[in-house]
Amino acid sequence: MIHTISNYIKKSWSIKEKFRAFMGLSSIILVIMLLAGIYKHYIFHIHSIQVENNSKKLLLNLTANFNNTALMAEIQSDFTAFTQTAHPETMKALIKKSKRLMEHLPKAAHPDLIHFLNQAGKLEIRMTSLRNNNKTALETGNKILGQLQDLEKCHQNKTCLNAIHQASMTYRTFHPLYITNILNGQITTFDRTTTEISLDFDEVINTLFEATKTLPVEQSTYLTQLRDMFMNLDDATATVAAIKGKVLSTAQDAINTLNHINTTLNKQSITQQKSALNLSKQGLSIAQNAGILMIFTLISFTALFLTVSFFISKSIVNPLNTLVQLLENFSRLLTNIRTQNVNDNDRHALLHSAIADRHDEIGDVAQATMGLMQHMRSISEFRKKIEDDLATKDVYFRLARIFRKLLKFRSFIIYEIDKNEAMNPVFVYPQAIEKYLPNLTISTLCRAKRTGAVVSSITDPTICRICPFNDVLNHICIPMLAGGQVMGVVQLITPISLNRRSTDILNKTLDVAKNYIEEALPVIQAKRFARELEEMATKDQLTGLYNRRYLEISLQQIIAGVKRRGTQLGILMCDMDFFKQVNDTHGHDAGDIILTKLSAILLENVRESDLVIRFGGEEFLILLLDIQENQTSKVAEKIRAAVEDYTFQLQRADIKKTLSIGTAEFPGTGGNGIWEIIKQADVALYKAKNTGRNKVVEFSKELWNEQSY
Repeated sequence: MIHTISNYIKKSWSIKEKFRAFMGLSSIILVIMLLAGIYKHYIFHIHSIQVENNSKKLLLNLTANFNNTALMAEIQSDFTAFTQTAHPETMKALIKKSKRLMEHLPKAAHPDLIHFLNQAGKLEIRMTSLRNNNKTALETGNKILGQLQDLEKCHQNKTCLNAIHQASMTYRTFHPLYITNILNGQITTFDRTTTEISLDFDEVINTLFEATKTLPVEQSTYLTQLRDMFMNLDDATATVAAIKGKVLSTAQDAINTLNHINTTLNKQSITQQKSALNLSKQGLSIAQNAGILMIFTLISFTALFLTVSFFISKSIVNPLNTLVQLLENFSRLLTNIRTQNVNDNDRHALLHSAIADRHDEIGDVAQATMGLMQHMRSISEFRKKIEDDLATKDVYFRLARIFRKLLKFRSFIIYEIDKNEAMNPVFVYPQAIEKYLPNLTISTLCRAKRTGAVVSSITDPTICRICPFNDVLNHICIPMLAGGQVMGVVQLITPISLNRRSTDILNKTLDVAKNYIEEALPVIQAKRFARELEEMATKDQLTGLYNRRYLEISLQQIIAGVKRRGTQLGILMCDMDFFKQVNDTHGHDAGDIILTKLSAILLENVRESDLVIRFGGEEFLILLLDIQENQTSKVAEKIRAAVEDYTFQLQRADIKKTLSIGTAEFPGTGGNGIWEIIKQADVALYKAKNTGRNKVVEFSKELWNEQSY
């Protein structure tokens, strides 16, 4: 029967009808519970006064216990802070709080607290002594380092250098032992470490003493001073170890005393907890005798049930329809992003306004989806911008801007691997850290480049020893891997100590950073290929100079700049004299060597803004940008003299060569365009060749009549 009715309701009633029936039933239950509540109200009133009095008593006890416990926690915190910093103000605060605690402690705990204060006073004195002696040890160590670096006093004497070498090795062994096992170690390591250090020092002191017997006075004095420094350092080390041991034992004694006081407080707390338990039992008895608590619970349940039902109707069913519409719009926006149509601002604003005032779960889902869409939109916009950039350096600049402005990284370096497999920093932030970067001309020294995997010092500080920031900062190195090849490395630098929340934030930020790097990789790879292809097309493979094709591409732009600035363009047409003899006598390899060195000489004798082009064979064209009028021939003469004075070193012989140069100026020498001016320089070169070579000839109009072309 019940099953039949249940099936009928499921099949015949709509959702609205089911909801109305549910509301009617809830109303009936509410009326019944209200009538029962009126009956129980009288009993509750009788016992309310007793409950109130018991509650006040319990509150006073718990407050006193809480205050004592909180004050004890502050004392322990101050003591821990003092053992770490030895700050006098911290000790004053600790003593003040201890005296205040004594007013509330049981008398049985007073001797413990007095003993703790005595130990804290001893600790203060010993930590001051430890700091002073450690300072003395470090100063002596620095003096030893300075003495070890002054190797010129040995005058290349082998005995002296060997003694210095042994002293240097001993100090390198001593320093980490001193820091790790004495300053930061435990009592069990002090004796063993100081004995080991003392033996090492005895050995090097004896070595230095023996060396002084056979050395001149100056070198003997130098080693004697070094020996005395080691003896002083040995004494300072033993003193620091002894004081450190006393500091640790005193601190441990004080901590044990605090723990004993805590035990006393805990016993007092247990006593108060028993009182609280008795009060709770009394309150439970009152609650059992006052059924009003039950009726309040039922009324609350009914009210909650009605509220939830109303919430389902108004805040879930209707918003679900809105959510479906939002998701449809999200889908359209994501489609637009995938098709690079990322400027659907009207739809984006509509979605934002639709969820801006929602603070429920549906709003959270919508906000999360909105955030995802905005992230994808931002990455898509980033991809579109870098695709329109001209060169890889522009892409690196935009990537660095993302790291700085969006992801808030305070320090990072972007490395690019060049065709010689060297890692060069193309963007360093902040600029001040660039001087600390390691030399990575051999890129395989970088673990991230070598393995193609992310390298992080957060979990393993020693994972990459070439990083200069291991002791003070963490680094995460992300390889830029495309097509199985590492094109570069992004090194993100973070603080060395992070709490759990900061670590979670960092991990999320790293995921976003990787997304942007992955988006940039194909673009960087494409632009690098384009750059390499352009260099192959516009640069001479032998000399590395620009070729004639580059001249044809860029000449009009150069001329436009000269005209705009109203300056002169100097043109030098250069040709090596009797170059064919070099190939015939010494071979084409020798000719290539001479052309390569000649290219270097030409570059060395012009400005960086000037342009040197291999025009063909042994012929070179030089464009002197923004040169002063009538200065072209002076530069040409400087180049000619430099070639004449240089000796070309070949495998079988050293030879001298000369250079003939023809010059012209644009627009100074007239003509109907730049190519005619280049022709004029070629005519002047022909004149130099025909009149003895190894000279500079400046173009004049009379030369046109002397040439037949």
